[in-house]
Amino acid sequence: MSLALHFAHMLIQNKLHALELTHLWVRTHGRNLIIYSIEHQEEVNRAILTLFPGNAYLLCIANHRGNWQPTPFVGTLPQQMSILTGKLAFALSRWH
Repeated sequence: MSLALHFAHMLIQNKLHALELTHLWVRTHGRNLIIYSIEHQEEVNRAILTLFPGNAYLLCIANHRGNWQPTPFVGTLPQQMSILTGKLAFALSRWH
């Protein structure tokens, strides 16, 4: 894992838990940071941030079937986290 992805992983996990989204976790896969939850003992994808050259991230969210849906958002990690926890917060909600 690159140093940039390692720091991004830590930043995302800390931000989510600071917002009391403690049901969410982050893992890396290649140049992707995947935000997921555990629902009924299964890992459920919620969002993915893909690192591009120049430290830009592409944000996608998972639909109800777990398929990735691209968003028009590309930017720095803080910008993407602000969008994800603001405009797209529904994608991170706890399931009941």
